[in-house]
Amino acid sequence: MRRLSSGRLDVDVVAMTFMGKKSRALADQAAALAKPTHDKASEPLPPYVGLSRDDGAGAVAAQWAALRSAFGRRDACLVFHLKNHYALVFALREWVEPPGGAEAAGLPEGQPSEGPTSGAEWASSEATAAEGKPDGGSSTPHSSETGEAAEASDAPPGTNQPTPAPPPRRGRAVRQLLTSRRGQRPSAWVDFNEARDTMLGWEGYKLMLVERRS
Repeated sequence: MRRLSSGRLDVDVVAMTFMGKKSRALADQAAALAKPTHDKASEPLPPYVGLSRDDGAGAVAAQWAALRSAFGRRDACLVFHLKNHYALVFALREWVEPPGGAEAAGLPEGQPSEGPTSGAEWASSEATAAEGKPDGGSSTPHSSETGEAAEASDAPPGTNQPTPAPPPRRGRAVRQLLTSRRGQRPSAWVDFNEARDTMLGWEGYKLMLVERRS
């Protein structure tokens, strides 16, 4: 709030519910607040993001993308009303856990993987495996004598056949937000799934967006 007001007395600060249990009334309220005004110089307010226990992986990913977009705004901040507490959202982070989880990577649970099992490199290895081109090479065997491509379909039975590419390995997407369960210092990385469960548990638990309007 101090950052948003910047010590100026002529700054209006607007707070609105941003994410929580699905509610038509809140969605309509957010839509009304999002309407442009003649004195508004900031970005349009985002629509209310309604959560449901029936949301699939695609819907959860879209909700996280909306949260990430709102968090990246320079004229706003996010406040999380969690159990018996209000706290700022200080940071977001996400990564892809390799199949088998952090334990398979030799890491403590809840910590991002680094090195060859990081999210970016894992996605890259998935793409390589899907293309059937390990190490960026060609998956088509060539004859060392003639230089012509060997046709697998014409090879007689019993001869060596090219090994089919393994199915792409998919890791688990981990998404977390940094907030506080007590006090106001950034102290707790809360999994987005836990945050969703909290907000779905009671209509009062929500993420709120506080915007500065000049």
